[in-house]
Amino acid sequence: MSSAHVNALNIDSPSLFQIMKSKIDDNQGQVEDMSTELTIYGDNEEPLSSVEIARRNKDAVFNSLFDMEKVRHTCESNGLKFGQRMSVLPKLKVVRILGVKKTTVPPVKPQKMSYLKRILRKPNFLREGQKPLEDLKAETAKLEKEVKSLDQEREKVLKYQKEQDSIKKIKALRKEWHNKLDKQTLYQRIEEERQLRDKTYLKINDIEDQLMEKKQVLYYQRMAIKHNSRIHTVDTASALPTTKTELKKDSRGLVHSEACVLRDFEDFTFCGTDNGLVNMTAAVPFSLKRFSFHLKLHNYYSVLDDDNKAAPVVQVIEIQKYLKTPKATTISASEIYFGCGAFKQRVKRQTGKKLTRKGKEVQLPENSLSQKVISTSNVSVEQFKHNFDAHVEHRKKLRDFYNTGNRMNERRHREIQKHRFTHRICTKERRALSQTFGSNFSG
Repeated sequence: MSSAHVNALNIDSPSLFQIMKSKIDDNQGQVEDMSTELTIYGDNEEPLSSVEIARRNKDAVFNSLFDMEKVRHTCESNGLKFGQRMSVLPKLKVVRILGVKKTTVPPVKPQKMSYLKRILRKPNFLREGQKPLEDLKAETAKLEKEVKSLDQEREKVLKYQKEQDSIKKIKALRKEWHNKLDKQTLYQRIEEERQLRDKTYLKINDIEDQLMEKKQVLYYQRMAIKHNSRIHTVDTASALPTTKTELKKDSRGLVHSEACVLRDFEDFTFCGTDNGLVNMTAAVPFSLKRFSFHLKLHNYYSVLDDDNKAAPVVQVIEIQKYLKTPKATTISASEIYFGCGAFKQRVKRQTGKKLTRKGKEVQLPENSLSQKVISTSNVSVEQFKHNFDAHVEHRKKLRDFYNTGNRMNERRHREIQKHRFTHRICTKERRALSQTFGSNFSG
C-alpha cells in the first residue's frame, strides 16, 4: 500500500501484526501470507501465531517495532497513558500517539431519582414514619400550634423593633456628644439603647432558630403521614445509616468533619497543613497509599540509619516513588501582608506623618505617649493618673488624624481587598492540591 494513496494509517496491535506477517506482490497487488519471514514473540518468549493472541499481547507487538520507553515518556509528558493505538500521517511526517487520560476511578454519571425516592432515603423521614399514625397526627397538630405561636411572637418583636428604631436614636444621641456637658449621662443613655437593640436582635434570632428547627420536623412528619403506606415497603438497610452530611466530588461549603461522611472517597483530595507565623500555611498532598507507606516505613525506621539495610517495605520498586516528599504549597505571611494592602496603607500613613501639617503635629504627642503606658503594673496611683490625663489631653488630635473620612474609606477598601485576596489564595491552594489523584488525609 503506497503512502501517496492514504491520508492516515491507523495502527493497532492486530493491524500491525498483519502488516508484519504479510507482503505486497508488485505484479498482482495481492497480499500473500509469509508468516515465516518475521516472527513476533510475546512476553513469555513464545511466538505469536494468530491475530487473537496478538490482540492479547499488545505491548509485545508494538515493542517489536517501536521504542516503548519513548512512547510512554511522550504520553506521560502530556498527562496521557498509551492506549495501544497510533495514527501515521505520511504527508506530514509525524506519528500521533493516541492515549487515554489517567483516572483513578472511571467517571460515574449521577443517577436521576424522583423526589419521592430521594425522600424515602432520608433517615429523619424514615424515623418519623416508624411511629404509629395516630400518634404522628397528634404530634403534627401540636407542632403546628407551636409554629403558629412562634410566628405571631416574631411578628410582635419585629413590630416592636421597628417602633423603637434604636439605631436612629443612637445616631441622634451621638450628634449631641460634642455639645453636651454631662457626657457621662449621655453615654449611659447610648449604652441603654445599645443593650435594648442587641436584646431585641438576639430574641429575633432565637425565635427564627426555633422556627427553622420545628418547621423541618413538621415537614418530615407531614411527608410521613402522606406517604405512610410506602414507608413500610422501604428496605431500611439500603437507607443511609446516619444523619451525617454526605460529601461528594465538587461539593461546596464548609462543614465540621465530625458531621460528615465520605462517599466514593477515591475522588477526594485533602492535604496536611502546618500553620506558623513566617509561613502561614504549608500544605502537602497525602494520598492513602502514601499514608500507608509512611506508616510501614515508621515501623522499619532502621532504613533511615543504614542505607545498605533497606527495609522490605522500600525494596518494592512500585512504592519507591513515595520516598520523595510531594511539593508543598506554601503561603507566607509577607505575601498576605503585601497582597491585602496593609503594607501600602502603612507606608501612606507614615508619609502623611512626615509631609502633612496634622501628621507633624501628631508625631510629637505619639513619641511622648509611647513612654507613658496606661498600665497598673508597677505604677503608683499618681503616676497612672498622670499618664491617663496625658492620653486624654491628646486624644482629639490623634482622632483628627487617624479617623478622617478618607482614612475610614481606605480601611473599608482594605477589608474588601483582604477578603478578595484571601479568597484567591485559598483558591490557589485548592487548585495546587487538587492535581493529586486519590483520596488524601488532612490535618
